[in-house]
Amino acid sequence: MFGETAVDLAEVESTADFIWSVCRGFQAGIQIARSLLPALGEAVGQAEGPGSPINRDTKLAKSFGLASLIVDDIRRDRDHVTVVLKPLRGDGLANRIGIALVNAAVLDSSVSVWTIEADDLPAFSVGRPAAQLAATLFGPDSEGRSAFLYPTSFAPLLADALTRHGVTAEDAATQAWDLPLRDTLTYLPKLALAGGVSRKGSLRNFRRAARRTNQTVHAVAKHLGVRPPENLDLTALCTVVRKLEQRPHDNLLATSLRQEHQRLLSELEPPPADHPWRRLTI
Repeated sequence: MFGETAVDLAEVESTADFIWSVCRGFQAGIQIARSLLPALGEAVGQAEGPGSPINRDTKLAKSFGLASLIVDDIRRDRDHVTVVLKPLRGDGLANRIGIALVNAAVLDSSVSVWTIEADDLPAFSVGRPAAQLAATLFGPDSEGRSAFLYPTSFAPLLADALTRHGVTAEDAATQAWDLPLRDTLTYLPKLALAGGVSRKGSLRNFRRAARRTNQTVHAVAKHLGVRPPENLDLTALCTVVRKLEQRPHDNLLATSLRQEHQRLLSELEPPPADHPWRRLTI
């Protein structure tokens, strides 16, 4: 497809040849100009090379492509970059957009703010510190490799985007940390409260995930300058789970786990209002 027009391979080949000829002609012209005007040659030599906008944008588009996101346009305004995406398709959009933003912040550290525009959604803008914070909240994927994980890695990005969208820091934090907390507390019954307490490895993995959720909550709170919710701290929950790993058939520990789980659920309800990018998370 060239824009909205379907073309055959012969036209692709001829267009590519034409573009290649133009590029070679341009390079030849630059070399002639440099030889005739030494001052121009010196200025060109001092100009940005591999880091020039066109090269940076190519790498950026490829990075988004690795996340199955098609870039339609890239706009640069000093240290603010806006990436316009083609219509979003498929599942796991929050995860894909999140990893693309984290990778973008690594690719171009001179950018202070990254903005994603897609479909009819509001602009999703995050600062470099939020992207760097998300990178510290990676966890193991199914093969044990460090990876961007939804919702923990996504939470600081959402919190930052909400504040830039006009939401107060307190409300943004509540909406952002509700994602990993609700995910963790929803998973617990499936694992430990429904006859799964004997699965030591699963309990260990859950405890590590809960610790990561706790870390995320505190990281979001620190990033936005608010207090983390003491009533939703998962430290006690992790302690009980750790003991269950060692004594999986202890009924008293199982009862303690249920009680702490119910307490946390009661503190978590009701869920906060939907944020503007809810469609990305379902």
